Amino acid sequence: MRLMSRYSIKKGDSFISVETITDQDDAVVDLTGATVTLTIKDRNGDDLHEEVVTSHTTPLSGITTVTISKTNTATFPVGFYNSSLVCDLADGTRHTIARFTEVADDYT
Repeated sequence: MRLMSRYSIKKGDSFISVETITDQDDAVVDLTGATVTLTIKDRNGDDLHEEVVTSHTTPLSGITTVTISKTNTATFPVGFYNSSLVCDLADGTRHTIARFTEVADDYT
């Protein structure tokens, strides 16, 4: 069982998250040919942002990097959101991790 964790994004900054994708037994999965999608939704269930990754950092070790540009994060309203990281493997298997996402204001 995976515990819900949280992303923190500072509005107007690049967001980079290195993720290790594991199965239900916590064994890393081979990301060769996989698609990883990070979707951030507002409280009404509407998409705030979706980032799709098909080129992975270290595929055989289950490692991928999700990056959201500072141009995109600058448009995010400050607040708390639901997000999911969905990994669709080449064989059709799907792994999903639910997260909370906080967008904080840029105070600089």
